[in-house]
This record gives sequence, structure tokens and C-alpha cells, in this order.
Amino acid sequence: MESLIAGRYQIINTLAQGGFGETFLARDTHMPSQRLIVIKRLKPINSNHRVSADVIEDLFDKEAQVLEDLGQHCTEIPTLYAYFVDNERFYLVQEYIEGKSLAELGMIDCSQCHAILSSLLKTLQYIHSKKIIHRDIKPENIIIRHRDNKPVLIDFGAVKETMGTVELGSGSMVSSVIVGTRGFMPPEQSTGRTMYSSDLFALGLTMIYSLTGKYPIEFPSNSLNGQLEWSDFVPNLDPLLQTVLEKATKIDLSQRYTTAEQMYQDLYLSVINTVAVIPQRKNIPINSSSNTSIESPTVAITRDQLYPESESFSSQPVSQPRYTPQPRYTPQPVSKSRYTPQPVSQPLYENSNIRETSKNNWIPLILSAIIAGVAVSAGFIFTEYIQQTQEELATIEQQKVETEARLIEEQKKREEEANKRLEAERLRQQAENERRQAEELRRKAEEKAQSQSQPITNNPDTNNPNVNETVTEEITSIDGNEAIAKVQELYNLVSQKQYDQAKGIFADPNQLDSNFFAQFSQVTVDNLQITSQDEKSVTLTANNTYIYPDGSKQKEERNFTLEKLDNSLKITNSSFIKVIEERK
Repeated sequence: MESLIAGRYQIINTLAQGGFGETFLARDTHMPSQRLIVIKRLKPINSNHRVSADVIEDLFDKEAQVLEDLGQHCTEIPTLYAYFVDNERFYLVQEYIEGKSLAELGMIDCSQCHAILSSLLKTLQYIHSKKIIHRDIKPENIIIRHRDNKPVLIDFGAVKETMGTVELGSGSMVSSVIVGTRGFMPPEQSTGRTMYSSDLFALGLTMIYSLTGKYPIEFPSNSLNGQLEWSDFVPNLDPLLQTVLEKATKIDLSQRYTTAEQMYQDLYLSVINTVAVIPQRKNIPINSSSNTSIESPTVAITRDQLYPESESFSSQPVSQPRYTPQPRYTPQPVSKSRYTPQPVSQPLYENSNIRETSKNNWIPLILSAIIAGVAVSAGFIFTEYIQQTQEELATIEQQKVETEARLIEEQKKREEEANKRLEAERLRQQAENERRQAEELRRKAEEKAQSQSQPITNNPDTNNPNVNETVTEEITSIDGNEAIAKVQELYNLVSQKQYDQAKGIFADPNQLDSNFFAQFSQVTVDNLQITSQDEKSVTLTANNTYIYPDGSKQKEERNFTLEKLDNSLKITNSSFIKVIEERK
């Protein structure tokens, strides 16, 4: 595996491999911060289906532009830094999200699930509004970001689908692959009919996994409708959360949520719905001594109901023919005597009924007033709740903006510090080069002086063999192991804060900046390797690890040049090469 992609991205390790390609964690060597990034390398999987590389490249460009737009306008989607094609392989360079996936996080409680689910539903609302379907929502593709604990949705499936593009006999272009994960994708997705509710189905199963720690295939299912029976595996399950997740994961597409907005509203607004119940009307008696009852506050009673036909008045006396044969009696007194009580009792009964009817008329008015009061109170409470919720959302959004601004400011400071260090290193190297040039001139001057002071050898004298004696100076090369031990000794002294002794290892003691090393609790060196060696010098490369007092570390690569000066091995040059691991 190559260590450098496009001459810029240095691969650190492989994150994943599959049928569509590989995913790498890499470092952008062209950026001052040497930031970490994720590279996805994709390859066509149907190269024998008459589809040209240009067609696939056009489709890839369109999907990459969609990813770029999503990442720029939603912080819960990774930013796309670059995309390119090299040797018929397609590359995406994306933001590295530092955090843990839901698969790595383990089981969560209902309150955590509620917060994660609501955030992801807002993200899906935005994605679906752009007519994009994720296609592969699962625990491994949701990362809880360390810096703000927000869930981030990664690894969109649309780009993968373009890698499976084939040309039909009619000339149409379709994808021959189904993107998704078995157990999380709904039935319609396995037949190529992916829709918005397919993402909601997968999201619901992902949340059930996070609540139970079990994959969908580990649950029993209902033999009649195929629904998973998972609720018994969650202690103290919130009934509202259970209802929302069960509806989202219905096998029947028509019973599921059709949009993320519907699911979000059920998750939040169901708890504040208010129902006004109007009491049924009761039977109200007219008179305590009567069995007659009514079902309306107002009653119309006819005169015939109050006075039965047997007791009604007539213009002719009923008993008058019986008394006619008796001359001593007249009918008028008898009739008068019989009918006298009736006119008195009649108005008393009617007045009592009118008062009772008037009393009953107040009952619906009182009930209406009570219902109106309840409705007004409920409306006021609902309005206050909505206003409070909006204020809380505004506060959260403001905190989010402030946090992002603070992070940007901190990033700028770190980049400025890195630039200052690079500039200081450059100046130090420049000074070192000037020192070495001066040292070289001094050495040449000494060699010239020594050559002038040595006795000149006379021409050979054949008569006197003792005159011509050849003196051979033995030149020994520098031992590489001794050079490695010298560099290790330097870092042992620096870690022990013995800067005066450490300076003695350098040819120029000013090369060691004690103030720079004072900010670290420890400095170590490893992976010492000899890169070049001759009779006069040895050059090594090594990895330095700077350990800060708070426990954070940064690893860099440096080189060292050592020479024999006055029969003593000295470091004549040390220069910075690159940052291997940023401080964390």
C-alpha cells in the first residue's frame, strides 16, 4: 500500500475495506496544521458492462457536489475538502470526525436516546429537503463528536451507488447494487425502491440497538405482522419514545412515518396535546313528587299534559243532566262548589314549573363558561410552553454559535503557534548553517596551518634508505552505535532538566534552547536510524515525543548530524522534518 496519495495525503492507517473500496485515516501534509482527514477510495464494480469511465466520472462529480453542499450547510455532516479521480479510482477527502460511533459507545438510556434521535431527525429533515436519501444509516455510521457530543451522520450511500452503474439494452443507466446493511434497511430498499421513510426505518432500528445493545436479528418477531418485540429488553422505557420507534419501524410502509418532520413532531408535540371533554347532559326532574324527567334544560309542556282529559274543564257541566229531575237543587251552586279549587291550584303549579325551568336554563351557561375557561387556560399554557421552548432553542443555538467561534479562534491560535515554531525553526536552521560555514572555514584554516608547519619530506635518497620514511596516519570512521547513544544521552539529560550538561553534547552550545524544553514534563526519542555515514560524520533520523504537563503529547521527526571534534563526538546540526502526530 502506498504511503502517499496524490503527493499530498500521507496515509496513517486503514479504517475500513469493502467491495466498494477502502477508507483511510491520513494527514494533509500541505496544511500548516498537518490536519487529520479521511480518504475514501472507490472503484467501479461493473467494469464489464459497457459503461465508460467518463460516464461514471460525471455521476461521481454530481454526487460529490451534493456532499459538498450538505457538509457546508450542516455541521452534523462531515465537510468535503476535495474529490478527484486518479488511475480510474475515485477519491473523496473528508473531514475527520473525532469521537465514538454508536456501535462503540455501548448502551444508552432513554433521555440520551431522545436527545440523539431529535438531533438526527433535524439532520434528516435538511438532507431530505435536498431530495437526498442516506441509504445506509446504522450504528457504525453515526459518530458522537467529542467536542460537542453532537451525532454526526457519515458514509452516504449515493456515491457508492454510482460505482455500480450499468447500461441497459435500452441505453438507460441504472445502479446494479443495493446500498444498505442487512438488518437495518427496510424491505422496500432491498428491492431498489428506497424512499425517505427508509432512512427513518433504519434510524429507528439504530436507536433500538443503542437502547438494548442488540442487533435487529437478535430480537424475536411477531409471527403475524413481523414486528420486532424489543421493548421488554429496555428497563424503564419511555412510553412516548416506544410509540415513536415502533411506528418508525413498521414493516408495512403505509403505517410508517413518511417524513422526518412527522416523526420529530410526534417525539416532541405529543406530550403537550390537550383534549377538552364536554360532560353529557343528565336527566333533570321537574318536580320532586313527579317521575317525569327531561334531557334538555328548556322544556315545553302542553296544557293537556298538566291537566289530563278526565280533569279538563268544559263549557257544559258533566253532571248537570243527573241533577235536573230534582227541583230543589240548582246546578250552578254545585258547579261553582266543584270548580272553585281548580282555578286556585292551576296558577300555583304553573309558576313552580316556570321557576324550575328558569333554574335549569343556567346549567348550560355554567358548563359553557367552565369549558371556555379551560380552553383559554390550556391555550395560555400551550402558548407559554411554545414561547419557552423557542427561547431555549434560541439559547442553545447561541451557545452553539459561541462554541464554534471559540473553536475557530483556538484553531487559529494553534495554527499561529505552529507557524511561529516553524519560523523559529527556520531561523535556527539558518543560524546553524551560518555557524557550520564558519566552522568549516575555521577547520580549513587550521588544516592549512598544520600543513604548513609539518616538515617537508625530501626526495628519495637511494644512498640513504633511512632518509625516506613514510608515515601513514590511521583514519578511523565514526561508530554509528556511538552516535545513537550520544543522541539518547542528550534526551536523557534534557528530560532531567540538566541543560548545562546537555549543551556540552552540541558543537555549539547555543543550539540547545533550554526555555523551549522547559515547557515539557518529559522529552523522549525513539526509532533512531542512520541515514548516511562517512569518515567524518554520521546523520541520523529520530522521532521525538514532547510530553506536556497536562498529559498531552506531540510527536515530530528530526535529523541529527554528529562529527568528531577534538576526539569527542559532537552534534553539529539538528533540524526539524515534520510533525508525525499533533498534540492531543
